[in-house]
Amino acid sequence: MATAADTIRDIDGNVLSADERHRAIAAARADLAGRQAEANRRDSALWARVSSRDEWEAFSRPSLAALRRSLGPPVEDGEPPDTHVTASIEADGYRIENGDRSLIYIPDNEMQPPGEKTIEFDALADFCRDVDVLIHDAQYLPEDMPQKHGWGHSVVDHVLELAAAARVKQLILFHHDPDRTDAAVAEIEKNAREWFAANCPEVECSAAREGMEFIL
Repeated sequence: MATAADTIRDIDGNVLSADERHRAIAAARADLAGRQAEANRRDSALWARVSSRDEWEAFSRPSLAALRRSLGPPVEDGEPPDTHVTASIEADGYRIENGDRSLIYIPDNEMQPPGEKTIEFDALADFCRDVDVLIHDAQYLPEDMPQKHGWGHSVVDHVLELAAAARVKQLILFHHDPDRTDAAVAEIEKNAREWFAANCPEVECSAAREGMEFIL
């Protein structure tokens, strides 16, 4: 999807000079960054008031609904576009493919919930099998339990085990706890990489950060 800056960059040079185009791109990026920062502040303030599972569901439901609408249903019939959603799971997960490249996005998925599981580990591993990039909710650490058990998010250790079992090529840990500092997230990334080095060295692992980009 083209960004506003990309759109401005494509404007005919006869309309804007090179200097004007660069200034317009910089202004667009600053505007988008400001909007993103304001959205983050707003969500952080709302998150700070979440103290129960019901409040968490009310907080997350609009975002999940918007995500589902933006991705659309899996493509089943007809000529598929170059990039399309090829599968989805009830655990709010989507597999997106473009030719021989693939990406899976799984937010808000508690792999070991207190009640009935939405999907069993083996089935989830099959869904993620050999994917190029797996972006998975990894909000909690073992020491966050049992206080956060049932809050709808996975423990980092469980996500590492999933990526190893599925033999994914690259794992992106995201949905960091809002109370976690940058240093704490960096420590999680370091520990995860050490775990993979010892247990499944073919998996690359990173913690998501603002502005992160990767090419499939």
